[in-house]
Amino acid sequence: MALNNRPLKARLIRSSDAFFDILGMRPLGIFVFAGSALLCLHVIGLSAGATRADAVAVAGLVNHPSLVSSFTTQVFVKPGDRVEIGAPLVELSSHFINQQIQRIDLELDLVINESKLRSAQQSEDQLRLMAISRGESSNGSAVDRLSKAHFEKQIAVLQYRKIGLIRKQGALVVTASSSGIVAEVKGVGASIAEGASVASIMPPFAEEIVAYVSPTIDPSRIKTGVAVYLLNASTSHCQAPGRVRNRGARVETAPKQLTQMMGLAIHGMPVHIAIPRDCRLINGQVLALNFRNEPVL
Repeated sequence: MALNNRPLKARLIRSSDAFFDILGMRPLGIFVFAGSALLCLHVIGLSAGATRADAVAVAGLVNHPSLVSSFTTQVFVKPGDRVEIGAPLVELSSHFINQQIQRIDLELDLVINESKLRSAQQSEDQLRLMAISRGESSNGSAVDRLSKAHFEKQIAVLQYRKIGLIRKQGALVVTASSSGIVAEVKGVGASIAEGASVASIMPPFAEEIVAYVSPTIDPSRIKTGVAVYLLNASTSHCQAPGRVRNRGARVETAPKQLTQMMGLAIHGMPVHIAIPRDCRLINGQVLALNFRNEPVL
């Protein structure tokens, strides 16, 4: 009767004590035993030739260089926008390129006028005397041809330069060469040097996998050509093994996607891995990998 009057909590504690007495172990002992078992399994896995590592699927930014030195007059996107191939990103001013075209037009006019003036004013005798003074043949027609060829060459060079500038003039609106997310874009009024990027796009799909492993790992487990398998692969293509391309020479901080408990950053030696053929991974996707000491067929 006294037993039934005990509080429920006390009865539960008494029952649990009886259960652990039967097992011959206490909760702390069970915890230690379970931890030891897991550690043992981990060691067995390592000895079997598999090395597990966390990784990120990555792709490099796609830059969009300017064909001319200019400044931005209009910006059509902002960081974070999703764009498709051909979408306008920024527009550059035509001010400087127009100035270059005007200077070439002036040079063309000068060369053409000089050519006409020489044809009209220089007699064959004058040309012959000039040729003799240079030790050339006194054949007047040959001198005429040389003089004419000289001007024609100058005119052709200037016209070629002008055509190139006109083509660049048509590329003042820089468009996206890749679909993806805008990572960076120059603001209105920004000065742009020829060849400098006006915008960067992050592609939607990854180009490679980068794992971060302990620098104390056996190098033979992550050497070039070692097979790498994606754990929990979503498609049959991704179940095929990739291969190690190369590994870094020093410890680096892993991307923010890979963090330890309490949000602490992960540091490790980067290992670059080729994505299995026809396997499409999202850029920035977190992955779990197994390195295996077997060649990729």
